[in-house]
Amino acid sequence: MTLKRRVTRILLALLLLAAALTTPALAGEPAGGEFVNQDFVAVQLKALASPDMLERYAAAGALGEVGPPASAAAPALAERLNDPAESPLVRTAAAEALGTIAADPKVSVPALSAALKAPEPLVRCASAHALGMLGPSAAMAAPALAANLADPVEGVVTAAAQALGRLGRGAAAPAQVTALEAALASGKQPGSAIALRFALARLSSDPAPHVRALAASLAASHPPRERVAAAHALEELGPAAAMAAPDLAAMLTDHEEVLRAAAALALSATGPAATGALPGLLAALKDGPPDARLAAATLIGRLGPAAATAAPALREAASSPDAALARAAALALKAIGQSAH
Repeated sequence: MTLKRRVTRILLALLLLAAALTTPALAGEPAGGEFVNQDFVAVQLKALASPDMLERYAAAGALGEVGPPASAAAPALAERLNDPAESPLVRTAAAEALGTIAADPKVSVPALSAALKAPEPLVRCASAHALGMLGPSAAMAAPALAANLADPVEGVVTAAAQALGRLGRGAAAPAQVTALEAALASGKQPGSAIALRFALARLSSDPAPHVRALAASLAASHPPRERVAAAHALEELGPAAAMAAPDLAAMLTDHEEVLRAAAALALSATGPAATGALPGLLAALKDGPPDARLAAATLIGRLGPAAATAAPALREAASSPDAALARAAALALKAIGQSAH
């Protein structure tokens, strides 16, 4: 088959995927507004067995995009993933698809756990990430993930730590917590420290030291990439990261927009427990860039009546010529139980 024909067939598969994902639901289909034509899944399953590597790669990716409605494809994807003769690209796509499809754990989890020992780091990373996407249903993979904390590749260690954190405390035996602590203490993979701290904050009996360490990584003295990663970790921890709220609020006035956005998302996830953020939010509301002022007003409102002292600053913001800020401030005043006048 010529390269042109192969590319054409792959593009056609992607177009069919788009059509399948946007077809309105028919009577009798599950609620949700959309459904996936199972004929499309069948076509991709057939392509998954094609002798053409690019077609197999495209099919695995397409099935992953379909998500749970493609659960019937899980056994075939598991077979592709654990075929040592298969291309690493196809195996990686198959691992990612198993994570998004979230099929029967009895099929997907053993296949992904086995792939954690693949010779290719990319396959090991994708398999760990997929197990993390499956969450607590992948609890049986915890020992295999913990073993990868000693991997010589930093990305593999990071993916394994993140996945362990996402499996939840119910999946964590003392041995896994010990493995996380040992990996962090070794300092062999400094770029994995944020992920290791995240997992320990999720799984250890005392998360506070790890939350504080993540908060310290938000400081301007740290590289932007590390600061963003720390903010994302705190966001995923949610209300358990409330003690980091003042540090996140301080980042709202950073000169980098991506850092401000990461801080706002993390603060939003911490919820009403983040009252310690109020001074920083007021500073951002007064002197921050437009996006930071808007985020600060919204976040103050989410603190509820505990943020009543912010009323004067919100009233001032409510008279701003910036319509979006004025509306956000007015809504925040209502949320904290204060009048607009």
